[in-house]
Amino acid sequence: MVVRDRGRRNLPTIVFVCASLLCASAQAEVDGAATAQGSTEPVAPVPLMLSTSIGYTNFPYAKFEPKGEDTLGEVQITQWDWNISKTQVFNGGKTILIGGLDYQRLDYEYRDFDDSPLDSVQSITLGLTLIQQLTQSWGLLLVLSPGYADDFRGDATTDAVTLNFIGAVNYRFNEGLQMGLGFAGLSILGKFRPLPVASLSWQITERLSVDSLLPAHAYVNWQPIDALGLRAGFKLDGNSFHGDKDEYELGNPQIQYSAMTAELAAQWFVVPWLHITAHGGYTLNRRFEVSDGRSSIEDGKYDLDNDAVFGVRIGIDR
Repeated sequence: MVVRDRGRRNLPTIVFVCASLLCASAQAEVDGAATAQGSTEPVAPVPLMLSTSIGYTNFPYAKFEPKGEDTLGEVQITQWDWNISKTQVFNGGKTILIGGLDYQRLDYEYRDFDDSPLDSVQSITLGLTLIQQLTQSWGLLLVLSPGYADDFRGDATTDAVTLNFIGAVNYRFNEGLQMGLGFAGLSILGKFRPLPVASLSWQITERLSVDSLLPAHAYVNWQPIDALGLRAGFKLDGNSFHGDKDEYELGNPQIQYSAMTAELAAQWFVVPWLHITAHGGYTLNRRFEVSDGRSSIEDGKYDLDNDAVFGVRIGIDR
């Protein structure tokens, strides 16, 4: 039980991380099933897994200014998110299905602003992940994640519909080391982009591990005692939210936001199925842009100063 932030802001990232971690357990089930085939003992059924968490993250007041112009004022971003996922294992561990639902809300508070039309944006995302063990060493991962991201100030529109996907293959070198390569379409940079992805899951010792999904995150995890896990690394997160046409006077206003953060985290396992995570760090890069669909507009790009970030998450895994 090492520190793992199961409630990340982007559901495809969540399920990809879950997938890389579950591939190892799936392979264990495959090995166990193969062993059982040569004995008279029945193969034990794999239990259903249910996970849910709620998190709060605060990006304190930072200078907000158009590219190359004077500061408009300061903005504080507060993020709330909730997710739930259900995992089922089939075919003796060779097939894993994960269904998930994720909700996110970003609240914007301003200081020294003359005009601040944006007060909040929200997103609702569904996710379906298929993990298929092909051989003793090779596996396949497919993720499809449609969603709706909007400021919910105007009429419902298809311009607020989002779609993320991941396709990757995973190779298991040994019981403690797996790597994956693939292709994805993700919004972690604030707008939808096709991206190559590479994953690593490395159990160095019983209490020390590395897990990464580039370019989304990379973490070193250490569990000094059973009830405590520690994590250090970075993550990149973001999305594109549809805005009210009348407010922005654009045909298809899109509010693009992303942040790269270096962070430390501590996770306390109150009981094996209940954990509380406190995390903090510093933003390395932040991006904020208002566009008309996929087209940039004049004075649509803004700079946000880097600053500290902190948060807490409560999760349940049964």
